[in-house]
Amino acid sequence: PAHNAAWCLGEALASVLAQTYRGPLEVSIFDDGSSDGTRALIEAWIPRLRAARVDCVASGSRWGGDAHAEAGGIGFAKNRAVAQSSGSLLAFLDADDVMLPRRVELQVAALSASPRSLVGGAWRRWPDGATAHHEAWAHSLDEEGLWLHQFRETTVQMPTWAMARATFDAVGGFEEVPAEDLLFFHAHLDRAARAERPLLRVGSREEPLLLYRWTASSMTSTVDRRTLLQARAAAFERRVLSDPRWATFTVWGAGRDGKAFVAALSAAARSRVVALADINPRKVGELYTNHRLRGSDGALLPPFTLPVVHTRDIRGPVAVCVSLRRAEEGGEGEIQRVARGLGLVEGETLWYMF
Repeated sequence: PAHNAAWCLGEALASVLAQTYRGPLEVSIFDDGSSDGTRALIEAWIPRLRAARVDCVASGSRWGGDAHAEAGGIGFAKNRAVAQSSGSLLAFLDADDVMLPRRVELQVAALSASPRSLVGGAWRRWPDGATAHHEAWAHSLDEEGLWLHQFRETTVQMPTWAMARATFDAVGGFEEVPAEDLLFFHAHLDRAARAERPLLRVGSREEPLLLYRWTASSMTSTVDRRTLLQARAAAFERRVLSDPRWATFTVWGAGRDGKAFVAALSAAARSRVVALADINPRKVGELYTNHRLRGSDGALLPPFTLPVVHTRDIRGPVAVCVSLRRAEEGGEGEIQRVARGLGLVEGETLWYMF
């Protein structure tokens, strides 16, 4: 997908020519309503790609004569790029990112061994250090971590995704709305069993497959927090609350995140929450009340109330809504200690939401 990408697309396409993969390769580009020189750059690159024996197909929303066609958005452009392509394997690349030479080779090998996986790649932020905490967290996850932290955010990051076309088709493509990558990620996991290795990452922080550019206007930076949380909460309801063990559950965290998670749940799911849990003595014993909840029709709901209990008094499954990135009291060590004492199992009766 490309939108007003004349300033960067040449670097992305040059990285295609630098790949070590020696099998057949096709580049599919969709120009999503650009008003700069993106089309001219694409047309200049097509013969260069074909001269290197890389097939190329390109089109654009303004290429058919409608010079004023509006951009359809990232999901729209990705879907069009996939639709006009012909390969059985798909490797996604944003117009402002750059693949390192072994990216395609290693991801094709991973998909050959595990064809039903969504395969991500290790990446390095560009400019270096722009989002250091996120980069460190993303690369700290092993294969088990990719699964256990699935509700926190996408544990394999979209600009690095590769998958079989059959996987893409099974999901039905990207929803053409904000947070399309998060929605696709969870739709894929809705259809996957853990034993099928639904999530993989290739490469390492020391040997990344992609330079992942960050700017203040990056779309993943502009999707609002509530939209992202609602998508994650809906996925949690589909995949976790269908388990009879979660007939009732506790939310660990009586702060902003725990309250926001409870508010993001549907009314039916919210009714299963029996308490908020916290270790802060100033919060324990309080009664949390939300007067601002609304139903699906927009009507104001009756006040919703939950007790705040100490974590030692947790009963039943737990949704963890405290940040695991903060090395403070109540962080990951405390959670794991309490979970062991309660007989809770990560990925079964304990899930991380933040």
